[in-house]
Parts: sequence; structure tokens; C-alpha cells
Amino acid sequence: MFQPQRLIYKEDALRKTFFTDHPWELARPRMVLENDGKDAEKDDWSKIIQPHKKLSGESVVQRQLWLLKNQDMSPSRAYDHARKEFYALRLQEDVERRVAKEEALATGAYFGKPALEIGMKVEDKEYERWKSWAEQKLIEKEQRRFARFGGVDNAVPADPLIDEEVASSTTDEDEAV
Repeated sequence: MFQPQRLIYKEDALRKTFFTDHPWELARPRMVLENDGKDAEKDDWSKIIQPHKKLSGESVVQRQLWLLKNQDMSPSRAYDHARKEFYALRLQEDVERRVAKEEALATGAYFGKPALEIGMKVEDKEYERWKSWAEQKLIEKEQRRFARFGGVDNAVPADPLIDEEVASSTTDEDEAV
């Protein structure tokens, strides 16, 4: 049977290395659109930042490839160089994002509760719902057991103090007999 030839590009190994080291970069949203099919020809990878592209793992891969071809660097040195540029730009983006948030808060913006706080409230509410459900099921189970076997001796009281009173009353009765 005919098997298509496996296509292997040098970038594939570089991508694998980068995304193995930075798995969270795969979780960032990416745009996979081209305008005219020749967008790659407009890229100048002599610098990592491209005017029409957001910074991503692919930027590191293409910058590393450019360094390998044009600067005659070893693969590990090119990777380190591209990563350092990437980290510096990510840090700059993070600082810009934090400053923008602080400025917005200073001018009266309200962003609502943080996602962690909302999640904790939902979790607490669900836990309380489950707890009341479990208590109700325990009461129903005790009632069924009491109805089946009858008598206080076979019932399992929900309160430990009642348990002690029942135990002491049964030993008093046993001694009297």
C-alpha cells in the first residue's frame, strides 16, 4: 500500500525542544491565519519581535533557526540566545500588563473578584450542599435500620452523648437482671 513520505523539517526538532521546556506556551491562544500565503516572506527574524505577529514559541523557533543560518552559532547557543530574548520580552509584557492594571485601578476601575476567590466560594457552597445531603442520607439509613430491627439497642445515634447514655443504661439493666 502507498505510504506518504514523511516530511521532516529542521524547525520540528527546535519546536519539540522549546515546547518540551515550556509546555504552558501551548496553552496561550494563537492566531493561525495568513493574509496572502506569503506572510513568512515578510518576516525578518534578525530580531525576535515581528510587527504583525504576537510573541510566541514559534518566534523563538524561527529566531533560533535564523541564528543558526546567519550567525553561525551552535544549536544550543542559538537556543539560549533566542530564549533570553523571549524571556526579556515576556517580562516586558508582564510589566506592561501589571502597570496597566494598576493605572486602571487608580482611576477607579473595578475588575470584580479574582477567579480564585470565586472558585473557593463555589467549592464551599457545593461542600455545604454535599454535607447536608450526606447528613440526610445518614439519618435515613438510621431510620431504616431502626424500622427493620426496632429498639434502641440496634439504633446508631447521631450524637456521641446519646451513645454513652444508651450504653450506660443497658449496662444498668444487665446488672439488675
